[in-house]
Amino acid sequence: GVDVDAAEADLSEYPGGGQVADFAKESMEWAVSEGIMGNNGANLAPTSSIMRCRVAAMAVNFQPDGAFDSVFEFSAKE
Repeated sequence: GVDVDAAEADLSEYPGGGQVADFAKESMEWAVSEGIMGNNGANLAPTSSIMRCRVAAMAVNFQPDGAFDSVFEFSAKE
């Protein structure tokens, strides 16, 4: 698992940040502090349904640096 205890993000700086449920605050603070959610001041929209494209973006943002390097390597054919 991921340790979310050390996360520090002020959710009140984001649209919708004040609507995050108490049980989800620690996890949301971690996701925002790690750049998984809330990029560029995006609305966190904690009470809305989530779209598939946003879940995909969060999955990509969660990947460690270099995780996709081997996926995007192309070999030149001679």
